[in-house]
Amino acid sequence: MAYRYLYPDLNAEMPEKKNVLEHTPNPASKEMIGRLEELGVETALDRFEAQQPQCGFGLRGLCCRMCQWGPCRIGPKSPRGICGRDLNMVVMSNIVRSLVAGLAGHGRHAHEVIMAIIASAEGKADLPLLGEARVWELAEKFKLEVAGKSFREMAEEVALVLLEDLGRLDDRPIRMLEAYAPVERKELWSRLGVLPRSATYEVMETLHMTTLGGCSDWTALAAQELRSALAYCYSTLFASSMATEILYGIPRPRPAQVNYGVMREDHVNILLHGHSPVMAEKVLEKINSPEIQALARQAGAGGIVVAGMCCTGDELLARYGVPTVTNILGQELALGTGAVDLLVADMQCVIPGVKTVADCFGTEVVTTCNSNRIPGATHIPFDAERPETLDEDALKVARLAVEAFARRDRSKVHIPKVVASAMAGWSYEAIVEAFGGVDRLLQLLKEGSIKGIATVVLSTVAAVRNVDPAYLKVAQNFGSSQRDILVKVVIPAAFPYITIGLHIALGAAWVFLVAGEMMGVRSGLGFLIIDARNQLRTELVVVGILVIGLLGLFLDRLIGYLEKKLNTRWGLEKYRYRAGEEG
Repeated sequence: MAYRYLYPDLNAEMPEKKNVLEHTPNPASKEMIGRLEELGVETALDRFEAQQPQCGFGLRGLCCRMCQWGPCRIGPKSPRGICGRDLNMVVMSNIVRSLVAGLAGHGRHAHEVIMAIIASAEGKADLPLLGEARVWELAEKFKLEVAGKSFREMAEEVALVLLEDLGRLDDRPIRMLEAYAPVERKELWSRLGVLPRSATYEVMETLHMTTLGGCSDWTALAAQELRSALAYCYSTLFASSMATEILYGIPRPRPAQVNYGVMREDHVNILLHGHSPVMAEKVLEKINSPEIQALARQAGAGGIVVAGMCCTGDELLARYGVPTVTNILGQELALGTGAVDLLVADMQCVIPGVKTVADCFGTEVVTTCNSNRIPGATHIPFDAERPETLDEDALKVARLAVEAFARRDRSKVHIPKVVASAMAGWSYEAIVEAFGGVDRLLQLLKEGSIKGIATVVLSTVAAVRNVDPAYLKVAQNFGSSQRDILVKVVIPAAFPYITIGLHIALGAAWVFLVAGEMMGVRSGLGFLIIDARNQLRTELVVVGILVIGLLGLFLDRLIGYLEKKLNTRWGLEKYRYRAGEEG
């Protein structure tokens, strides 16, 4: 049995160090990688190299660890596992289990912010409720009775609906899905039998189905994957986003500075890391208090810099312009500056390696979520169901930062002097408002004032930046002109990425074109369908839908045909290959 794979790099998530050094556009990351390598401090990039070659079975999803009989490796010599599972079952089981792991993680996040709303509404926690517009919107969407009820009462009632969506076990629909999913999508999902109950139920059902002696039909697991994906969206992602906006308001655009250079050598530097903003917001409040500011001055600090990493950092960036330093792959590099006095980590995206690097530079690490413990770190947890000590705990975290600054080894400080300007906080409401409202946006589309397809631009820019420098050097050594390098090297090398952008952009453009015709003009296929519906001309509605689908299919296939022809002409088909070694 032979297996065909599209790309030579099976592990698409983790880059090699040399690739990061070659392709990252951030000079600060390059600088910090070199510095930590010089100091002999291990990072994720080093551990990745130490793991090479990684297990081919695991990379391809052909390793099964669903029970204690395994692990089993599916390949030509053993096409079935000990229990009899074949390749389809093993791969599908791994996919759906990976998905519900993410579903569980986002569910835990949603649970914390929902419970924080309830605690605030009941007066048990000193937390804001700034998203009044979001509360009334959801109350209307959920068809809740609002007469005679205060804002705080409605906030709690909305939160209880979100909480029920998160953990419902009976066969009722997710109310967020009922409120926000398009009608035609809901009808399709109902016909397919993939409407979910809740995040909790789908996690339980997936683990049940994939355990030894559970489901043996991979198509049923594929349906469960779709069901879990819908729960992921409407039970957890929507819920956590809406709940956060109820607590802290809807983001608005604001300028900010980002990158490692936002930290300052003579300041207390605090990084807020993770996913849930509740504890981070409270710590930010205490850091700005007169008490902590005075303590910082007494310790000899010129001030306090608060910066973010990962999603907690992005929340603070979007709402307050708090600078963010880096993402999940750069978290160890940020600690390697030696300037971070305190890392406050709540849940998710916090890798164990941060403590190892933190210990090398004397950084204090505080964990604030019971779901995330790091050996050796100070644990000061926030529990949304027991929030009585929240203010006291946040003040304790802020004091730890100042104390760590006083102990800092100044000889180890190395902050790359690289910053960049950013404009963050582009919520849906902010985008629509920037264009003058939905009607104005549709009018601009109709007039053709909005032109270009962002996905094509972004994918093309990324592709050109990632052209292997060796190709360019070889072309230059052979005396190629700038035009020849562009036409014969850069465009062929970037072409696969450009076609990906075209495929994505075509779908989006086609949808928006038809939607615009339905809502803002009196011509075109979209208008034909709406007009025919109003006149009860069912046959024209069906013909219009078929023509739209066929034209979309034709355009997609045309791009695919051109892609195949040019791939063959430029020799890019070599990237489709048959895997050799199975181990």
